[in-house]
Amino acid sequence: MKASDLITRAMRRIGVLAAGAVPTADEMTDGFSILNEMIDSWTLERLMLYAEVRALFPLTNAVNTYTIGVGGVFNAARPLAISKAGLVRASPPAVEVPLHIFTDTQYERIPVRSITGEPQGVYLIRTWPLATVFLLPIPDSTGLQLALSGPTAIAQFADISSTDYTFAPGYARAIRYNLAVELAPEYGVTADPVVMAIAAESKGKIKAANIQLDDLGFDPALLGVGARYDIYTDSVRQ
Repeated sequence: MKASDLITRAMRRIGVLAAGAVPTADEMTDGFSILNEMIDSWTLERLMLYAEVRALFPLTNAVNTYTIGVGGVFNAARPLAISKAGLVRASPPAVEVPLHIFTDTQYERIPVRSITGEPQGVYLIRTWPLATVFLLPIPDSTGLQLALSGPTAIAQFADISSTDYTFAPGYARAIRYNLAVELAPEYGVTADPVVMAIAAESKGKIKAANIQLDDLGFDPALLGVGARYDIYTDSVRQ
């Protein structure tokens, strides 16, 4: 499906284009801009992102700060976040050790950032257009690689009518109906309630499908050996 097909069908959903008619060149150009703006905004909705990418990057001895993004030291798509990180020792047998992912608060509370050793944690500094990856401690050996996994942005449309795109299940419908809702104000109309309902429902189904299961955590205080909580006395019994 081409971008022009999505734009044409979205315009028909809001009644500004008759069946069999085609948008003018200006309408197609405007629709294309709005389409890509909408796709870009979806990048901020974590559950609209269906894929996580894992990549390996070589580390340099005594260097703990690397730019990441197209054209950066780590030349890859700029990550929106880091969901998993690991330190890979290249010497056989290859071993990957999980790294702690610092939160903003944890990073700010690090008092000394000049210590050296095997990295134990990683932090993503969300600079633009290149993000920055920070490691602590500073690597003090060679042959190490950094494994990063994280959600990737939905690719925007490259052209209006040259490229034929395929979509993950549910996305074509969500794009078409949500584009119709986005286009309506441009033509001074309000999208039909049914169109708006389908737009919301289609995004909801995608988000439900993209939920990732995680391990359930427990407060260590609840796992004491032999301790039991007495609901009658509001106390813990051994």
